[in-house]
Amino acid sequence: MMSSRSPIRRPIRSTPLWCATFCLAMATSPEAACSQDQAGGLADLIERAEPACVRIDVQFKDGSKGIGSGFVVDAERRWVVTNYHVVADSQAASVVFANRERVEVEGWRAHYTERDLALLQIKSTKPLVALPLATELPRKGERTVAIGTPQGLSFTATEGIVSAIRTGDEVQQFMPKIPPDPKLKRYKMVGTWLQTSTPISSGSSGGPLLNLKGEVVGVNSGTLSSGQNLNFAVSLTEIRQLVDVGKRIRLRELSLLAPSLESVLAQSSPTGASRPANKPGNGDGGKVEKVVISVPAQRRFRHQFKVVKQEDEFDKLTVLETQWLPVVHNNPSLTSLGLRVRIVFDDEAVLPLAIWEIGATARTFQFLGPDATRFQVLGGDDSYELPNSRGESKIVKGGTSEIVKGVMGLDVFAKVVLSNRIKSRVGKTEIAMDDRHLECLRDLASQIPLGKFFEDRLEIIRLPLESDPTVKKR
Repeated sequence: MMSSRSPIRRPIRSTPLWCATFCLAMATSPEAACSQDQAGGLADLIERAEPACVRIDVQFKDGSKGIGSGFVVDAERRWVVTNYHVVADSQAASVVFANRERVEVEGWRAHYTERDLALLQIKSTKPLVALPLATELPRKGERTVAIGTPQGLSFTATEGIVSAIRTGDEVQQFMPKIPPDPKLKRYKMVGTWLQTSTPISSGSSGGPLLNLKGEVVGVNSGTLSSGQNLNFAVSLTEIRQLVDVGKRIRLRELSLLAPSLESVLAQSSPTGASRPANKPGNGDGGKVEKVVISVPAQRRFRHQFKVVKQEDEFDKLTVLETQWLPVVHNNPSLTSLGLRVRIVFDDEAVLPLAIWEIGATARTFQFLGPDATRFQVLGGDDSYELPNSRGESKIVKGGTSEIVKGVMGLDVFAKVVLSNRIKSRVGKTEIAMDDRHLECLRDLASQIPLGKFFEDRLEIIRLPLESDPTVKKR
C-alpha cells in the first residue's frame, strides 16, 4: 500500500566537481559492485523459478470465477501447492504457466483448512519443473521474493524481508472478526506463519515465497490492508506436512472441497483470491436471505438400491451417496449408463450442494457426444439446469467410459425429491427414472444431517410424517 504522505520536495542545486568525483568513485566501489551482482542474482533467481509458478483460474459452484496463484512442488507427480481458500467451493480449475500453456486441474490430494493449504494434481503430460523446498525456516531479516498474480497481473515478482515468525493464534488476532459461531472452530488458524514485507495483493494467494537460493520458505496467503507491508505466508513446516499427507490420500475431485471461512472472506477482503462477489445479497445492502431446507421424513423407503455412508479419517469428511443406479436411456451408442448422487458433510457443516454424476460406457470412442454440455434434471413440472464438467475418459474392458458431473443446490435437490416424478438429460441423451430411483434419492435426502449452518444462514429440517407429501396415505 502506498503512503498517503506527500513526497518531500527539495530545491535543485548544482553539484560541486568534488562531489561528482566522489559519486563516480562510489559507483565503482566494491559495495556498489556487490549491489549490482545481487540485482543480477535476483533476476536470475526469478528467471529460474518462474517456469514452476502458475496462475490458477477457478470456476466456483455458484457460477462465479476467481484467480489465484500456485507452484509445482513435485514434477513427477504433477502436484501444485496453493491456498485452500483459492479453490474452496470450486467446481473446476485450470493452471496457466508462464509460457501461456493451460492445463486442467485433475483434483486434489490433500488440504489443510486451518493452515489454508491445498495440494492439487494437474493433467499435464509434458515434463514439469518443480520448486525445491528449503531445509529450514528463514531467519528474521532474511530477504524473500514472492511470485504471483496480484490483481490479475500474472507472474509478478516482488521483494522484501521476513519481518517475523508467528503462530496461527498471533496472526488470527489481526484477521477480520467473525461473529462467534462454534461451527467455525475448524477454521482456526494453526501452525507456523511468516510475516513478511514482501508485497502481495488479491490474486497473489497461493504463490511461493522464496529465499535467495530460490527455495520455497512459505506460501503467500494474505495481507492486512490496515497497515503497510503486513503480509503473511504459511510456513515451510506446514507445506512439508501437506505433501507428506498427499502421498497417503487418493485423488479426489475438486467439487468435494467445501466452502471455507477464508473463501467467504476472500470475496470482500484483499486477503484472498481475486474473486468477483456476485452472490445473492451483494446488491441489496449485504442482506442475505436465510434458506430453510425440508427433507423427507425418515421411514422405510421402497427401493432395492443402496445408500452408502463413507467416512474419510484423513480429510474428516463424510460422503453420503447412492450406489450407481442403472437407468434406461435412448442413446444406442452406449452399452450402459448409470446415475449417482452424493452429499458431503463433516462434523460441523453440510456442503449445500448435491453432486450428480452420469457414468456412460460405450464400445466405441463416442460417449455422450460433443453436445453433452447441458445437464438437466426434471423434478415434477420444474426443469433445472446443472453446471457440469466432463470427467476423464478412459479405456475399460470392452470399450471406453466417461463421467459427466453436475452440481445442484441442496434446496433444489430437496424440491426434486419431494416432487412426484423425475427424469434427466445430458445433451441429447435422455435418462428415464422410475419410482424406485426417486425413492432412493428421497432415502438419501432423509439422511442429511439436520441443524443450522453457515452462521445460521442455512437450516435443514425434517418433515413430520403427517405433512410429508411423499408418504403414501393409507
